[in-house]
Amino acid sequence: MVIVDNGFLYSDVSYATNVVLNGVYRIRELTEYYEDYNKHSVTKEQLNHHDEDILKDGQNEKDNTSHLYGLPYEVDYDLLYYHKDHVDLKDIFINNMVDLINNETNNLNSTQEGLLSIGLKNNDELMSFFAEYLCSQYNLQTSKDNSEFFKIFFSDKANATFHSFRDYVLKYTGENINNTLDTNINQAYQTFINNEKFLFKGKASYYKSLKENPNISVLPNLLRNNYSTLQKKYLVINNHSKKPMEDLVSLALELASPEMQHYRADNFGTIPTFKIKKEINNNDVISYCNKNPELCAIIRKIKPININTFLIKSQYSASYMETRLFLPSYLSDGLKRNSSVEFIDIIKNILDIEKIKTNDDNIFYIFYEYINIFIIILFFITIFLVLKNRKHPYLKVISPYLASLNLLGTIISLSFMFTYKYSQTRFLCRCSYIYKFLGINLSYLPIIAIIYRIYYIYTNISEVNYGKKVNDKRLLKNILIILFLSLFAIIFLTRNDNFGIGTFGVFFKQRISMCYYEQIFLYLFYGTVYSVFMFICMIVMTIKTIRVSRRVGEVKFILFIVLFLFVSLLYEYSFSFIGSFQMNTAVIYFITQNLYLLGILYYNYLLVGSRLIYILKHPIENGSFNGNSVTNDYFNITVNLVDFIPLKKEKKRKSIFFGNKNNNWYNSSFNTTNSNNKYYQNENINNYINNYINNYNNYINNYNYHQHQQQQHHHTLNQYNKTNYTNSATTVNNKEQQYGYLEAIDNDPNNYFFNQSLKMLTEQNEEEDYYYKNKSNEHLMNK
Repeated sequence: MVIVDNGFLYSDVSYATNVVLNGVYRIRELTEYYEDYNKHSVTKEQLNHHDEDILKDGQNEKDNTSHLYGLPYEVDYDLLYYHKDHVDLKDIFINNMVDLINNETNNLNSTQEGLLSIGLKNNDELMSFFAEYLCSQYNLQTSKDNSEFFKIFFSDKANATFHSFRDYVLKYTGENINNTLDTNINQAYQTFINNEKFLFKGKASYYKSLKENPNISVLPNLLRNNYSTLQKKYLVINNHSKKPMEDLVSLALELASPEMQHYRADNFGTIPTFKIKKEINNNDVISYCNKNPELCAIIRKIKPININTFLIKSQYSASYMETRLFLPSYLSDGLKRNSSVEFIDIIKNILDIEKIKTNDDNIFYIFYEYINIFIIILFFITIFLVLKNRKHPYLKVISPYLASLNLLGTIISLSFMFTYKYSQTRFLCRCSYIYKFLGINLSYLPIIAIIYRIYYIYTNISEVNYGKKVNDKRLLKNILIILFLSLFAIIFLTRNDNFGIGTFGVFFKQRISMCYYEQIFLYLFYGTVYSVFMFICMIVMTIKTIRVSRRVGEVKFILFIVLFLFVSLLYEYSFSFIGSFQMNTAVIYFITQNLYLLGILYYNYLLVGSRLIYILKHPIENGSFNGNSVTNDYFNITVNLVDFIPLKKEKKRKSIFFGNKNNNWYNSSFNTTNSNNKYYQNENINNYINNYINNYNNYINNYNYHQHQQQQHHHTLNQYNKTNYTNSATTVNNKEQQYGYLEAIDNDPNNYFFNQSLKMLTEQNEEEDYYYKNKSNEHLMNK
């Protein structure tokens, strides 16, 4: 069991949790250590003698339930004490008649040392003195919201207010401000009773000791304009105590009983928690006031200042714990150095959040955010271009829809920082983490799908019909299923967590709010395990694919995956620096975020950027291929393995994404024969594409004819194909016949196209390559 004042009881409570303070002490709320008296059948009659306001301040609303953690024990006020023979000096201070000080004190040898003795070395005393000055100087209503007043510290009047307070301290306490600010409460008390100073600001509970001192004659008085800081003390039971809890509750009720409060008031001069200001006819009040008439008269006139809630401008204002830790030291330092800059900065930070301003301290932070926004816009443009050119053979290899999903996941990951920092409600904070998890999935799943498609093709060579299993529609369907399942899983895992608004408070130059996850390290662990699992799957599929086919540029492909792993894990671990709650890691956080931006840019350049650049530099005439429109949906419903062949003629250059370590026959053999042939050096890319598709269509027609020769029982279809074979050269340019044939392929995409494409990829013998052999002979004959 402990006795705490109102400056500590709920001092950590605020809408925006200080993640540094909570992170250092590894606790979310002090109330986690408090025992709730309401759990122990404490009756209303047992608490009826307490002042309602004092009792209410011992309660805490949590989860829509009222909890009584603090049992009222005693109260105290700030008063002005003066020697009976110096009433005029008391009046000077009370009425703030500064001009009369020198005239009245010329013969008192106190002009250098001042009139007032006060222990401003004590932080609580300095805070109280500052609050009482503001209230009396600006006539603030302590029972009302004064948020409008505190706008003064965000205006040009802030500097004047600070220096006005400093002048006030100097004129009443002496010209040596360093000595004043280094005086503790005990020293101030001794100075007063030794008649070294004539006024003393102290607690009401000191009156019994001062009155009983035979060497002095002292009277209490209200401070200026009747304002006084109210200190309330409470009995709190540690819920981790090994003592029987019922015994501790009974003991606390006994200590807070009217009898015990009367006993402490009579013997120690403490102020009871009775309804002194409200119920004159209360027996307990009557008994106390009969013994202490001076104090009762003063208490009934006091305008109490609740110091723990005084400096609250908005819901984002600092908790009193944070205020108590930092504001007094900045105030004291500013008074000593006669400089208001640091104090104004700290009180503005404590009072409210601010927009990040562009200055030397924040220039890198602002620059990072603008770069982030620029990259997000760039990726949106990239998605548009990918979808616009999705039929282009040079983009088919990367599955445009899957690549676009991957880019969308990257955009979500990049924009997560904005939702993380600028979400203003607990609900939005919970949504922000789900949003982040969505980004992770959209980053990983499409890439896994692309790798799985290649893996499945190369590890199922013997299968005839496999196109339906790895086409885009099927893969997209599977991605959506996994995505919804994972989202349901993360919603389930986070259902009981405490999401809230957090802030670094005074540890940053300006108070900014962001989302706060109580289990942030647990979520980092989930994200890391999930990422590693995804990458293990990708690496395993890639290695197995390489073992089957050496035609894929395995080195670049593995490097591509490793790069993706690096930037993704870098992104996840950058948040651990925030979770460490150490400000010296903020620099490391920004470095890792910038490395992530560079890595993700290069990664997306390898994925789609280089291909888009090539397509934009080499546009296709009229936007279509002769004999096979790029807008034909035929490309949508099949897995076109033939598109794995690079669009442009390769000599010894590797493909960027699926770079071929060993050049294909056309590059290694045919290019050697024709290395000096101007026809190949100057061949227009559009003509090459058109010739490629036309020749390939001829090849399909020829092969189709031989296939249908073996199916004599299909008389009608056989007749159609004989005609088609006889006029193969004509059908290439005859759109109606060609589309009729292509429609047959579209209706049954697996009967030929995939098997023949697989054959073209796996044939190693150049004599078996029907298409390239004919093309080579054709050009040799033309030469």
